[in-house]
Order: sequence, then C-alpha cells, then structure tokens
Amino acid sequence: MMKSKILGYLLEHRDSYTTGQELSAICEVSRQSIHKHINSLKEEGYDISSVHRKGYKLTVGSTISQAALEVLIEEHDFIKKALFFESIPSTNSYLKANSDQMDTAIVVANEQTAGRGRLGRTWVSTPGVGLWQSILLRPSIRPAGASMLTQVAAVAMLEAIEEVLALKVKIKWPNDLLIGEKKVCGILTEMSAELSAVQYVVIGIGLNVNQETFADEISAIATSLRIETGIEVSRFDLLRAFLNRFEAHYAQFLKDLSLKSVVKLINERSVLVSREINVILGEFTRTALAKEINEFGELIITENDGTETTLYYGEVSVRIK
Repeated sequence: MMKSKILGYLLEHRDSYTTGQELSAICEVSRQSIHKHINSLKEEGYDISSVHRKGYKLTVGSTISQAALEVLIEEHDFIKKALFFESIPSTNSYLKANSDQMDTAIVVANEQTAGRGRLGRTWVSTPGVGLWQSILLRPSIRPAGASMLTQVAAVAMLEAIEEVLALKVKIKWPNDLLIGEKKVCGILTEMSAELSAVQYVVIGIGLNVNQETFADEISAIATSLRIETGIEVSRFDLLRAFLNRFEAHYAQFLKDLSLKSVVKLINERSVLVSREINVILGEFTRTALAKEINEFGELIITENDGTETTLYYGEVSVRIK
C-alpha cells in the first residue's frame, strides 16, 4: 500500500527532511501522487511538516492508523494480517468472531465501546489515548500452556515501556502491569481448544498511555504513562517496541514450552512475591505468603500452616494484603 510505504520511509528518516522527489523515486509514482498521500496522512492525524525546498518531516506523536500497522507487520513474520478500527466493541471479541477468516493477526482500535478485562470486568477504553490491541496466534501447544502467553505479553510490554520511557514497571500476577501501586496495563488471554490442542489464542492488551485523568471510581487504582511522565507518549513507538520484544519472547516460548527464559525477570518484578496476600476464590478469602512464580506461570504460595499450594491462572484473584 502506497500510503504505508510513504509513512514507513518518513518514520525511518524522522530526524531529517525527505524531499518529494526522493519519495517519488522510491515509490515510483509522481510527486503529485506523493503530495496526495501526504495530505491523506495529515487528515488521519499525522503531524507532517512541509517546507519548500526541504521536503517533508514527520513528528511521531500518538497517532495509529491502518497505514502504521502495515508498516509494523512488514517488520514481523509472526503476524500475517493487521486491522485498525476507529471504534469497535472489543478487539478480543472481533478476533474470536473472525478467527476462521485469518491465520495470525493483530487488531488495534482507537476506541473500545465494550472493552473487557479478566473475570468479566469492564475495561474503560477512552478514544485516542490508550493502546487497545489484540493478537491472534496459533501456537502448537496444549491448552494448559496457553495461560503462559499472558506472562510472555506482560514481559514484552514491561520491556517496551522501559525502552521508550524511563519508568520502572512491575507485574501483578497474573495479568496486570503496575507503576507504583497503580495499574497501567491489563492483559486478557482467551483461547479455543480441543482436548489436547489449542486451535487459537487471542491476547488482548489494554495500555493506558495518554490519559490525563480518570473517573473518580478508578482514579485511586489506575494511572497512565502520561500521568507518570508528564509528557505525551507515542503509541506507535510503544506498539513497535512491544511487537519487537513479543516476537522474540514468543519464539523462545515455543522452543521451551515454558517461561524459563523470563521467569527470573517475572519474579524480580513481581509485586506479590515475598508479600502476604489475600487469595480470593468465589466468596471465600484466605491469607497466604506469595513465594514465587514458577516457569509455567503458576503462583506458589505458602499457606498459614506451612504447606505450599499452586495457584493457576484463571481460577483465583489475589490482592496484596
């Protein structure tokens, strides 16, 4: 797609101006056609300056578009299709409903009107300020292994945030990223499987990027990268960094069929390990000591009587006491 080719070139050379003649030669189209596509990118929200005799220069802001996604999937082999929506009920729900029409894919939305978190909780997906994405994968693994992909995604996003920004991020098992004591990212992994094999896995990731405030009911427990840094953060840069990290960790996971390559980092960044927690199962709550997260992504706890119990993703909730 011509527009994504132009955008990709401007992204690669965003520290300098690119002439219309140069873009025309690279894309093998007229300068008039280049000018038309540049205007289209500007209409999508891209900040592109045009200076006579110097050319075009892109300032990377928070805009994400179909053209941007096509630039990104050119860089990765594990995703075959990319779709961008201005508004959609849920990126996870879309991929699940359309899984028979694609192999592997990423869906990114500017807004979700029915975003979902773990255990059926609502995820507020305000337009234009968050990174709302889902990835459809088809790993050759047993169903019990799918939950480990939540941890793979958590590590990749943690590393992406720290690559783009000077922030220290922590993991709250099984599916949240925190800055300080507040949630900045949530991950929802869903799958379709037969008895012994996964048909597909959908990993949904909601990252609070440029929110300046939150509703009163969640302001005490939620934060954004903008709140933490005081600056507008590029959603494109975050997505690119995340996909780079995720592709490498996902490939290693498929080799190991475990988290042994990242489990040390997961434990080091865990907000639960070595702390007293409340374990919530339905209407019942008990206290325990979080000991460690093992290489299969399970939380090992020490009960009050000294015995050890393994907690599995999806069956319980845990809170720091």
